[in-house]
Amino acid sequence: MVDEKATFIHNFEKSNLLRENSGDSNLSDVHSPTLVDRNLPVALGTEVPKERIAQESEQPTSTAAEPIQYNPTESIQANHTCVKRHVLATSSLSKTQRSTVKKACKALGSDLEHGLHQQDESTFDSSLVTHLITTSKSESLTTSQKYRRCKRTAKYMLAMAHGIFIVDFSWILASLAAAQWIDEEKYEVDGDIHTEVMGKPRESRLNRIQTGRSSDIFSLFRFVLLFRLEDYEYHVDSLRAVVFAFEGRMLPEDQLPALETSENATRTCVGIVPRGTPAESAREKYHQYHIPIVQIAWIVDCISHLEILPFGEYFPY
Repeated sequence: MVDEKATFIHNFEKSNLLRENSGDSNLSDVHSPTLVDRNLPVALGTEVPKERIAQESEQPTSTAAEPIQYNPTESIQANHTCVKRHVLATSSLSKTQRSTVKKACKALGSDLEHGLHQQDESTFDSSLVTHLITTSKSESLTTSQKYRRCKRTAKYMLAMAHGIFIVDFSWILASLAAAQWIDEEKYEVDGDIHTEVMGKPRESRLNRIQTGRSSDIFSLFRFVLLFRLEDYEYHVDSLRAVVFAFEGRMLPEDQLPALETSENATRTCVGIVPRGTPAESAREKYHQYHIPIVQIAWIVDCISHLEILPFGEYFPY
């Protein structure tokens, strides 16, 4: 099996080289100006249940900033000096926190994205939303510097794709205390709890400002779900929307034989299997389709890093 993997990796890298020579983007450079230190541990996220993406618990992650005193009954005059009207969406907030966000929008002059009212953790209208409000933990990693890290929800990953502000809930409290929307950068989230690579939300946002484009790290990929949807540890429908936001495609196994269009020819098919897939089952799929097969955690970890990661440690056999 080692020789088999080595042969595939060699052929896969060779195909990428051919794409480079024909004018296609180099996968490792697509919207990834910062190289990742490969010695940093990559959290596979396989312990995350599908509810992590589809519908998270109402229990919020503790906010990182110092608490700011705010009286929700105090009247605050709406501030009309904003250059651009904010449109807010939320993720991983408690009912009380969502209510505070709603009050802030009314008091300071902003809009609330409609999906928020249904407590929908899976999606939002990316053409409208300017800020994703979430909760984060302030943690030290390899240095004394502390970083804001939040849950890796579907909304968080969508915000990463579209380059919008991802800020801690404490920004809402600080803005209410100041009676106006204050600068967001001090409250910007640094990353998610499944990776030690920080600064990717800001990188995505600045890239959107500079290029006017969303991230397209999956533009050369078509992901094939090789098992039943209920076998995966992530909510597949939500993840499919996230993959699409990154210009990728995701389809069930029964559609694989029909991939004969010109668009499909430009995409590399990658088989996706759930956590705990027996090695023998994965090998059978490999011999059947002759495509790389990786655990589904590879997709979400690529998003956390905003780049295509090596397949190596994600092979299920």
